[in-house]
Parts: sequence; structure tokens; C-alpha cells
Amino acid sequence: MTVDYEYLQQLINSGKKIEALRCAVALMQKGSPSCNLWFELSMACLEIGERDAGMEGLIESGKQFARTGNLPMALVALRIVEEQKGDSEDLKNLIVQLYQKGSQRIRHTTMPVPPLPVTISEKELEAIPLDRNRLIEEAKRVLVATKEAINLERSIQEKEPFLPFFPLFSSLQGENFIELASCFVPKRFSANEIIIKQGDWPDEFYLIASGEVKIFTHGKAEDSPGKTSQMSLKHIATLGPGAFIGEMGIVAKAPRSATVQGVTSGFLLATPIEKIENLAGKIPEIAEIIVAFCEVRLMENVLSGSAVFLPIEPQKRDSALEFFDRLFIPAGEVLIQEGESAKGIYIIVSGEAAVVKTKVPNINLDEKHSDNPSLIYITTLKSGDVAGEISTIMKKPATATVYAITDLSLLFLPANRFLEFTRAYPASFQKLYEVVALREEEIQNMLSRNEILST
Repeated sequence: MTVDYEYLQQLINSGKKIEALRCAVALMQKGSPSCNLWFELSMACLEIGERDAGMEGLIESGKQFARTGNLPMALVALRIVEEQKGDSEDLKNLIVQLYQKGSQRIRHTTMPVPPLPVTISEKELEAIPLDRNRLIEEAKRVLVATKEAINLERSIQEKEPFLPFFPLFSSLQGENFIELASCFVPKRFSANEIIIKQGDWPDEFYLIASGEVKIFTHGKAEDSPGKTSQMSLKHIATLGPGAFIGEMGIVAKAPRSATVQGVTSGFLLATPIEKIENLAGKIPEIAEIIVAFCEVRLMENVLSGSAVFLPIEPQKRDSALEFFDRLFIPAGEVLIQEGESAKGIYIIVSGEAAVVKTKVPNINLDEKHSDNPSLIYITTLKSGDVAGEISTIMKKPATATVYAITDLSLLFLPANRFLEFTRAYPASFQKLYEVVALREEEIQNMLSRNEILST
């Protein structure tokens, strides 16, 4: 068995406090000073009741996180010190000084390069007795030695602090910076833990402070002969420290579009969306930053994932975007009416829309939910999905109605620009033609299934 930082996390998550303390001491003795191990050793001391040693270690490791550019973990340390009612002023002032608006930026990368992992053998770990008193004394000695070593290293190197830019934080002035930071609560997560579940309604969003998570979507795969339906999984991304997850819940107002699961153990900074919204209502600067940040993320997702932009070379997608208008449609409004020509092609940026067919002509669409007996539900469109492509490309009346389930943010390509767009980006036209074929097949399958169920 290899004993490393992840093994330490497993001990912590399983509530083995003394074993975790021994593991943290052993790892700290083995390697060069590590902020993460320093932090965890301090937490282990705090967990077994050694408050003074634990609090000092948290404050000092938090300062070192801040100086080395790891704002998320610096904030984790700060928030834990505040929760424990410790003296957080020095740490808070340092963080504000380094990260508030106007600070000089040394580099613009997201996070500093993490140190090489420290590993020891099981034999080396077991060489340290599980004696509480001896472990406490050794932990205190290691904490003091680490602080001295870090201070000595700083005095020799005399380097400027590493200051990456962090959305939502770095653009704020001091008081607003701290008020926003105070909304976040540190949360541990473990490997394989589900942090966000696709389909759930968003209530929190997170900043990854340490560890890694993976993002994936799942849907029902087609039945195969002799087999029952299974869930198909699509990996979207693996994210690490400094990344935000779940932030689309602030603007999308729709169920989660993907699942987020821990790859390793780590820390999150979590905040209720409602709390952020209330703060944004009080401090306009925060509202502007959140809207701008989410807007950029939404557009990045659409440009990299929509069938319209996917065939276009990444460096040309911004130019292609100039053909489109931005639209904002309230929930309940009809985008495309069955039997009428679509005004163009719509790409959903955020929100959800339903595609339905009517069983009888001139139906009142006031009741547009999926269990309306007068409607045949076809599918739900989400971020990146396209609507209006059948009518626009085939130059015929729309074969289904599309309406907004939630408020929608859209990209709109008017029909009178479509020809010019396809001449400029023929690969996109080919992809759209494939989407048309699939959509018509999907509609026909749903109609056939509905006829079978009706007989």
C-alpha cells in the first residue's frame, strides 16, 4: 500500500482522527514543506482538540497559500478560522492586500504548479506509534519547523507573490471582496462522491479549492436486441483547483445539465445561489461581474459544443458568431409555431425549450406541459441545441411547435442571413443538414410510437 495525500484524505473522510494525524506527521517528515499537508496537519490537530496549534497552523498555511497564488485554499483556511472564531485579521488582510482590485498581476495562469506528491511506505507509517500524546508533540514540532522553513525560504528568495486572476474575486475592492468571500463555506468531497447531479434544480455553486472533479452527462441509450436500456455517459471535462462549477445555475434557471463527481478527494468553497443573488442585489459591482463571468462561460460552451459551431475551426468561431443576434425569451413564449415558417435558426444559450406536435388544429397552447393530452411531446432542447433548422433549411412550414419551458437566452440566425452564413461556413451547413435528418426521424418515431399507444 502506498501512503500519500489521497490516503490521508481517506482517513480524514472515514473519521479516523488519530490515524490521520499520524499520517499527516509522517508525510510532513518525509517531504519538503507542502501547503496542503501543512493545512491538513493543522486540521488534524484541530480535530483532536489541539486548538492553539491547529489554529496557528491554519493561519500560517493560509498565508502561504495566498502568497503562492492559491486563493481558493487561502479562503478555505480563512473561512475555517472564522468559523472557529479564531483571530483571522492578519490572514484576511493579507488576502485582501494580494487579491483585491488594483493588485499587480505577476502572471495570468489560473493556478500555481502544485508540488510533487509525497509518498511513504506502509512500513514507514507504522514505524510511528499510534500514541496520542507523542503524536501531538511531534505534530507541534513539525508545525513550528514548517513555519520556520517557509519563512527562511521567503527571506532567501525574496520573490514577489504569485498573483493569478480569479473571476468573481480579483476585480473587487477590499470590503466587497471580503463580503463575497464570506458567502462561501468550505466543504470536503471524496473520490467518487456526486457533487452535482444532472436533472437536480440548482441551489449552490462551487469553487474547487483542491482536488479534481469530472463532469459528464448521461442519457438513455437506445435499446439493443436482447438487452434492456442503459445509461449512456459522455465525459465533458475534468476540472481542478481554481475552476468554478455549477455557476450556470445563477443565470440558467433550469435543472442541472450535467453531473459532477469527485475524481480525488479535495475541498470546495460552496455558496447558496440565493445568497449570491441577494448580495448581487446589494452590491451592483458583484452583479455585473457574475453576469459577465457566466455570459462568457455560456458562450464558450455553445461555441465549443453546438452543432452549428462545432464544424467551424475554433479560431473562426468568433467571426461566425457575428452573423447571429442575441434574443431573450420569457418562459411560456412560442418560438416556432407548427405549420408556419420559422423566422430563422435558434441556438439555445441557456434555459430549456420543448418541441411538441399538436394532435388537433388550432389548439390553445396555454397548457403547454408534456402531459397535455392534446400535445405529443417530442424532446426538450437545452444549451447548444438548435431549433428552426428544418423549416429554414428545407424552406417549408415548421413540422412542430417549439416553446420556452424556462426563460431562454438565444442566438438567432435570421433566415435572410442563412445563405450568406452557409457560404462562409459550408461545414456548418452540412452538420445542420444532418441535424435536420435526425430531427425529422425523431419526430416520425415519436408520432409512430404515439399511434401505437393510441390503438
